[in-house]
Amino acid sequence: MKMSGLKILSILVASVVAVAHAFVPLESLVLGDLSQILLERKSDPIQYVLRIDKESDASMNAYTRFLAFYRGVYAEGENLKNYCPYAPTAIYARPIELEQVKRSVMATLQYLGLDLSTRALALYAKQLEFNQDEWRNLADRLVGQYCSRNLTIISLKQLRKNLDIYFEHGASFELPSVQANPLFPKSLSGKFQTEKSRELEFLQTVKLFRAVCSWGNESDNPRLLVPFLRNPIIMATVIRHLTDMEMAYNSIDNSVYLTSRINSGVKVWCENLVCRKRTSEYMEKKLFRAIGSKSFKGDLESLYCHNFRDLDFLNREQVPEIKKWTDHQSFDDFNFQQSQFLALLTGVPDFLLRSTNFLTSQEILRTSFDQTWDEWAQGQVKTQSRDLYYEEPLAMELVERKLYFNPFRPDFKVVFDVNLGELDRANRIVGKIRAKFHLQIHNSFLAWIRNEWNNLDPRNVRKKDSIIKNMIKSIEDQVQANRKNFILPPWDGNLENLIADEIIQQLSLYKGPFFSKSPKGITRIPIEINYGPFALKYLAYEAQVKKESQAIDYSSYEYSD
Repeated sequence: MKMSGLKILSILVASVVAVAHAFVPLESLVLGDLSQILLERKSDPIQYVLRIDKESDASMNAYTRFLAFYRGVYAEGENLKNYCPYAPTAIYARPIELEQVKRSVMATLQYLGLDLSTRALALYAKQLEFNQDEWRNLADRLVGQYCSRNLTIISLKQLRKNLDIYFEHGASFELPSVQANPLFPKSLSGKFQTEKSRELEFLQTVKLFRAVCSWGNESDNPRLLVPFLRNPIIMATVIRHLTDMEMAYNSIDNSVYLTSRINSGVKVWCENLVCRKRTSEYMEKKLFRAIGSKSFKGDLESLYCHNFRDLDFLNREQVPEIKKWTDHQSFDDFNFQQSQFLALLTGVPDFLLRSTNFLTSQEILRTSFDQTWDEWAQGQVKTQSRDLYYEEPLAMELVERKLYFNPFRPDFKVVFDVNLGELDRANRIVGKIRAKFHLQIHNSFLAWIRNEWNNLDPRNVRKKDSIIKNMIKSIEDQVQANRKNFILPPWDGNLENLIADEIIQQLSLYKGPFFSKSPKGITRIPIEINYGPFALKYLAYEAQVKKESQAIDYSSYEYSD
């Protein structure tokens, strides 16, 4: 039975419409522009498991499930890594079979990488306010300069069109973010989610696109795919897609497990050098199994352990442009590209990537601890501040300098304790909440004060008062200015008098070489104020009373003589 060319074409179109997922596959070379099909099917069929539908299910249960899946992704990679020392070598009947399986794994990784990066690039560009010309220049360069001419999972022409569709009509995708996620500290969504952080993520996404698009279907030359093929977490995800496995959630013990579902993931199979997205039924007929294979999943895990885990870049006989890109990237660049891949996959950003330097890593790690203690402290103040009986006055007391001052070091500072009763007064400095401000004083003035004081005749009371007044005059404006920064200042009167006297005493006691060479510049002297717990509760109560008093509306009150 013969069929007309038109009928064959219509059947092909129908089959493509039925399987048009993610970006449109290579059938566009035969059927022409399928951008309209992509536009109509913008939904995300890959179903990246960690995405939460915030509108339909923003409950704590949804975030608990999210955390279980997130941990599951990393545990899956950890399991693959731990399996490798015991993994048998996957031996195939013919060398060509091993090449085809390796090529298919790389092509599936390329598919996932391109799908994630193209969607993300369009959204990043929107957030960074690219105009049409800037976007067009970027997209032309991405596809024209970074993609291999041997790309077969999608045509370069269609890939270029897809980028424009995602930029103009949306990408059915969310960029990595933990905003409003109660499992993460709020500060991570503020300080570490700025325009600069988006720029850094955008830059690494460009490099990610370049890495996955540069591969030219050679099983023995992964090019820039090497770091991703070595990563056990990424490769565990690729294996899960190829083997029709997906993560499921067990609400009883808050755990995830793998379950099988036909056509649940992306599967790319390569016939010689042509790689196409396939169905589970097609894969079942075409895939090659290792000799003595127990499962296709086991074959792929062994393939990772013995063929991908210890891959290195091919420097000899490498394409000059690829070698140039490889040589110009640092170890950090490769790590950040992998972390951005996982961030796009899971929806959880890499906060170290968002930082401008590695010194902030400690601050990032502290955020969850800080928020826990902040919430505890706020809860304690709210629930217990009204339960105290204040039998003693609030007092701001100068701490003995022997507890902090070293006469051989020019670390001048003045320390006060704010106490309410003997329990606060029992500890000096230790176990209290610290606030501080700085006074800036010229070193030449400090040297003059020190010299005048040390050479002072104790009987000359007038000169002594003059030296103290000069010191007070130099700092009083700064002390008064900093007093305004306190909602409830713990002192009344002239605190500068105490500070001036203490600084003079420390200057006279200092025995180091700091003032021996007429130092220039300015010294910043810290003024530390340490609040005891009972004093804090008293101040919190006073602030609450003040706030509620100001909120009272007296306009309706009637007064009579």
